[in-house]
Amino acid sequence: MSKDFNEAVRLQIASIEERADPIVIPVQTLLPTVEAVALKKNDRRSIALMNWAYRRDGAKGEALIPAENVKIDINGLGAIYRIRSYKLGELKLETKEPNVYSVTLPKLDEIDLLILE
Repeated sequence: MSKDFNEAVRLQIASIEERADPIVIPVQTLLPTVEAVALKKNDRRSIALMNWAYRRDGAKGEALIPAENVKIDINGLGAIYRIRSYKLGELKLETKEPNVYSVTLPKLDEIDLLILE
C-alpha cells in the first residue's frame, strides 16, 4: 500500500483551499499511511495514532509495515508541557510557537496513544 501510493493524488485530496477563515488542523503527520486523531474528554487530551501500512505476505495475507520516525505536528490543542507515548514512554516535545508543537515517534507499529499534559 505504501509503495504504490501516489503522493500527488494524496496532496490533492488532503489540500485545503485558501479560505477567509482558515481551518486549523489540530494534528497532522507527513506519512499518508499514518492517521492521527485528537481526542479530548473533560480536561484530558490525547492523540490516537493508527498505522495503515500493510503489504502482501504470500499465503499469510497481509503483514504490517512499521512506520519509523513519525513526525506529528500539533496545533490548536492548547498548551502542552509534556507528551508521552503509551508504548514508548516520554517523548521530546518541540515548541515551534505558542500552542504549536512537534514530536517525533521513533516507531509506530499498528497503534499508539500519545498522552498530552
